[in-house]
Amino acid sequence: MDTAQINRIIDKLVESQLIRLTPSDAPGDEHIELVHEALIDNWPRYQQWLEAEQLTRYKRLRLAKDAQDWQAQGRPSDFLWQGQLLQAAKSYQNLSALETEFLEASEDALQAASLQEENLLNRLDSLRQELEAVRAREQTLQQELSTIQAVAKRQEETFQERLHSFEANARLHEQTLQERIQSLEASLKTQEESLREEARSLEALSAEALRYKQKYQRSLILTALLFVSTVAAITFAVIQTQDRSSQHDSWLKELPNPPQSEISGL
Repeated sequence: MDTAQINRIIDKLVESQLIRLTPSDAPGDEHIELVHEALIDNWPRYQQWLEAEQLTRYKRLRLAKDAQDWQAQGRPSDFLWQGQLLQAAKSYQNLSALETEFLEASEDALQAASLQEENLLNRLDSLRQELEAVRAREQTLQQELSTIQAVAKRQEETFQERLHSFEANARLHEQTLQERIQSLEASLKTQEESLREEARSLEALSAEALRYKQKYQRSLILTALLFVSTVAAITFAVIQTQDRSSQHDSWLKELPNPPQSEISGL
């Protein structure tokens, strides 16, 4: 709505004696006043204008207060505006330097948040693609797992068959081993009986050898005694012979010497 349209509306309201124009302190400027208070209650558009004006004033006051609090607290990012408050503040005029800095900081934070959100969305899209790749890989792994399970099942069946065959062979070997053990036990029993007979024979031979040894020892003792007796007798005879020879020599020495003539005649 342009200025001409606004002026025509004001003129019609003045002609209808609903409003009146009063001069203000500023030259060329006038105030608009309502003639009847009933107009406030029965004019919805006017009520909307009042509510909008009150809301705008409230937001302007809040902007000033929030900017001051933001400045007092060291300009933290959690004091900044965003959303509808920041969007509506773009139309405000006659802002102070602090309010301008506050809104600019809010806009920068919003852009940074938007950039971060965009990065997060990109990261989310990347993660979604990775998830799809993981799911595809999972499907491939499931197929490989199914193949491995099928191969494992076939190998298990083959193993079971080989196990049954091995058990049958083991039972056969066990039976053969039992037969061999029984045969060895019988052979050992026969050998044990033979060894017992040999032991009895050896015991008899040992007893006979002991008796023979005892007889031999007695014979040796008798032979030794006989030998000792013989040696003693011989020794005694030799001693007696030596004694007799000594006596004979002594006797010959005691005899007188014969005359020389007898010796010559001899």
